[in-house]
Amino acid sequence: CSSDLLASNLVSDIGTFMQSVGAAWLMTSLTRNPLYIALIQTASALPFFLLALPAGSIGDIFDRRKLILGTETWMLVVAVVLTVATFAGVMTPWLLLLLTLGLSIGDAVESPAWRAIFPELVDKEELPAALALNGIEFNLARAVGPGLGGFIVASVGVGAAFAFNAFSFFGVIAVIERWKRPVR
Repeated sequence: CSSDLLASNLVSDIGTFMQSVGAAWLMTSLTRNPLYIALIQTASALPFFLLALPAGSIGDIFDRRKLILGTETWMLVVAVVLTVATFAGVMTPWLLLLLTLGLSIGDAVESPAWRAIFPELVDKEELPAALALNGIEFNLARAVGPGLGGFIVASVGVGAAFAFNAFSFFGVIAVIERWKRPVR
């Protein structure tokens, strides 16, 4: 189960980095106002700053499996709305900021629970290796995702990068859904 989770999380993290490239690109297509373009990064980062402590408490209080399922489903829905609005040609700078913020809120609420589940997924002696693999996975996604996102935006269009991100949530949801026991 942990190797499936690692692989699905790699795909999801690549999708997240592709979405970031797509959002920045789309904002420059929607407006030349540098404030809006800078606000894309703010919408991505601010929830992690504002929600770090409350999200940690939420992850300690509630069943982490259900919390991760809920946030992954939330991000899937937001990513689908982002994709549909982009393909439909109804995207505005404010809608793009709002949807980017929505994705980041989901990620910020999920992150502490995600990090806390590792001791429950692997044996104690395997924990250091599992944590190292998680770090490698994230850095691999951070290295591959933006380049792949730029390639997809340039060759197919920004909507395709958003669609990949939306699709990328299904793997994590499927793996988490297979857990039938509460994770605290």
